[in-house]
Amino acid sequence: MEDGHRIRVKIMEPSGDALIAEVELPDDVEIGGLLRALLTRLGIPTVGPGGQIISYRLYLGSGSGRQLLDNETLSSVGVQPDEALILSAEPIAGGKEGHFGSLLQEGGK
Repeated sequence: MEDGHRIRVKIMEPSGDALIAEVELPDDVEIGGLLRALLTRLGIPTVGPGGQIISYRLYLGSGSGRQLLDNETLSSVGVQPDEALILSAEPIAGGKEGHFGSLLQEGGK
């Protein structure tokens, strides 16, 4: 039995104007697990400077802009090659929603 395929996508900041990374991801892994692995791979912190936990969500960047649910896969929602996915940070336990440039050690726009 053949495993799922990989798909190249663009991970964008919430504004949609700044590229975080272009990555190749498995299309058959649930978004919840995929997101955890992606954050680790890109070195994106899950704890803010003030100690608040930061939760992340992925959204479709084109069309509906709807949130990808933890139990869905890229394949099940019809993500296409080179499609943009929006990575949004949602601080938990206080704190302000910040720009990714301030969270990433690399900075960049």
